[in-house]
Amino acid sequence: MASNYLRAYPIRAILLAILDLGS
Repeated sequence: MASNYLRAYPIRAILLAILDLGS
């Protein structure tokens, strides 16, 4: 499960960055 979390973390960071740039 920890592996899944570490894998999803960068994706979430990228999505947040895109949303930040979009707004």
